[in-house]
Amino acid sequence: MKTVPMMTFVRLAPSIPARLPAPRQRHAQNSDNKIPPCTRRMIGAILTGVLALSIATLLESAATDEHRQTGKIENLEKLLQPEGLAALEKVATFYAFLAFHPGVDQAIKEYVLSGSLSADSGPDVLVMFCLDETADTPTPLDDSSFGSWLTLETTAPPAYTMVRHLFGSSPVPPLPGIAFFEGIGHDDEVVYVHLVDDHEPEAARAKLRKVLSIAAQAASRSPGSGRQAVLAAGLLNERIPYTRSGRTSLREWLIHGRRFLSERGWDLVSLLGL
Repeated sequence: MKTVPMMTFVRLAPSIPARLPAPRQRHAQNSDNKIPPCTRRMIGAILTGVLALSIATLLESAATDEHRQTGKIENLEKLLQPEGLAALEKVATFYAFLAFHPGVDQAIKEYVLSGSLSADSGPDVLVMFCLDETADTPTPLDDSSFGSWLTLETTAPPAYTMVRHLFGSSPVPPLPGIAFFEGIGHDDEVVYVHLVDDHEPEAARAKLRKVLSIAAQAASRSPGSGRQAVLAAGLLNERIPYTRSGRTSLREWLIHGRRFLSERGWDLVSLLGL
């Protein structure tokens, strides 16, 4: 029930493809070198459908569509005021944050770049992740994405900081992992699943797909009917361990997390499925 549209973080944005530049059909022989790298990147993304869009832009579009507003909402905190959350609930019934280090968790990075994340998460689960550039407009993802984070050695990856905000003073679970939120207007425990077992990185992709399948079933539950409980039960049934945080406000996490990212020129995004 995702309709798109303010966690680098979908199938939402109506008419987004119409705003993208159409790839040129013909080029002279050996003319690739004359095409700017950013244009080649955009054309490749259009052909493969791997585009990211800021969560801020997605939520802003949902709010403006609901209230027939025009113009840009500059303040995410203003957008996420309690009285406006009803419209934003229509963006997704379940929210998730995919936390990974692109320089270490190659299997997860390749999975994101493949574009499969949108299809695997289904129409009711909005999966966010960090990107090392802003994405106020549809932004192509390719092998150069996340490049500025590949050499991070002395500082924690941004995704780790985002997960740490969820767990506060409690021990922070390891990356890579995926955290699930009940909904944008709920204060509830976050369910976090670590994605790598026994040092087998390639198993992370299969495990993530299975976890997303369980989450999609949980997302089909009506608001207030215990989606987190359904998710936890499904994980236990598949013998997939998970960690719970304390009660967490997705609204506050989005505000603080995106502020942390935007101050560094980064963003919290989701994929656009074309």
